[in-house]
Amino acid sequence: IVGLAMMGFAEFGKFTYSGPAIAICLAITLLACLTLVPALLSTRLGTAVADHSSGTSATRWQNVWERLADFILRQPRRILLISFAIAAPLAFYGYTVDVTYDLLGELSPSRVSRQGTALLRRHFPEGEIGPLVVLAHTAQGDLDTKEGQFRIAELVKPLDDLPEIAQVRSLYRPTGKAPGAVSVFSAEGIQLLAAQGSPLTKAAFVSQEGPFAGRVTRLFLIPRTAPFSQEAMQVCDRVEEVLHQFSSDPESPWHGTQFELAGTSAGLRDLRNVTVADRRLIQVLVAGAVFLVILILLKRPVVCVYLIFTVLLSYFVTMGIAGLVFETLRGSAYVGLDWKVPLFLFVILVAVGQDYNIYLVSRVLEEQARSGLRAGLRKDIIQPGGILTRCGVIMAGTFMSLAPVELHGQ
Repeated sequence: IVGLAMMGFAEFGKFTYSGPAIAICLAITLLACLTLVPALLSTRLGTAVADHSSGTSATRWQNVWERLADFILRQPRRILLISFAIAAPLAFYGYTVDVTYDLLGELSPSRVSRQGTALLRRHFPEGEIGPLVVLAHTAQGDLDTKEGQFRIAELVKPLDDLPEIAQVRSLYRPTGKAPGAVSVFSAEGIQLLAAQGSPLTKAAFVSQEGPFAGRVTRLFLIPRTAPFSQEAMQVCDRVEEVLHQFSSDPESPWHGTQFELAGTSAGLRDLRNVTVADRRLIQVLVAGAVFLVILILLKRPVVCVYLIFTVLLSYFVTMGIAGLVFETLRGSAYVGLDWKVPLFLFVILVAVGQDYNIYLVSRVLEEQARSGLRAGLRKDIIQPGGILTRCGVIMAGTFMSLAPVELHGQ
């Protein structure tokens, strides 16, 4: 509950709302476990459950846990080293695993929208799918005049010179091509001349509304990369650098102009920036909050630090395994783990994984106080082992139900 509630400090709405909502659900579940379930177990139903659970199956599983406990206690250092040797490379890979914001890349190649996008890419520049829109708001106005067109031309030139930009469409060049680039006697040249003198072109590139009339213009930048790619997000940064030079240069006719970016790539760039910042903040808050909770419960700082380390290690190992699994299953279609996976996985593994740690370690401390160091540890592995395993299997099965099964032909 505490770990998920920390997501409420995020800026991105999906994180801000989902974490506390799940925390409320867990609080209700906790209340039901402490009231409704004991009441049911005190009835005839509870007697039937107790009679059904006391059989040879429990004894058989106890023998399994006894053998496992003896095996671990015979060579604990070797098991620890082997476990860490296996976990370390997976954790390193999980720390560097790629994440993606490519919505189309996560779809199967058989999906119609992805096939249509592939068709567009074969016949048009990739950036045509989602142009980058530059909005310029200047106090001088008169952008829809001849003088305004010359000012727009000064703005277009450095943007058009960027190697990542295929075309810049503006009031100055509605089709993205210079007047001298095509013959005036060709059909394309006639279309260009008609577009430049059309009032519809002026309305499309310069605002005609109220106080913004003649003061706001927009440019359509066609990148050479797909709008969902990391490269397209980097193009946004390059474009912003150019625009910042214009607005900050006192000698520029665009000095003091307010520039804004819009479009698919700009939106994904902002989404990436805010979610990366949220992920760093939430990871610190969740780990810190969970540490304080277990410190209050166990009152052993060194043990608590070790427990936090184990769940962090399990998180990075899980990320590494997930990356390898999906990369193997999807092959060349794999573009990275979805950007939501790292954060939700971190919160779940740290919070839920710590639940298992608290249960195990608190029982260890109780048994060691009664039976001694090794005897108490052996008893603790045997008794809660089956319960923890069942909890893990139930949770794994629950999340497996979220895995979609794609049926061909539907």
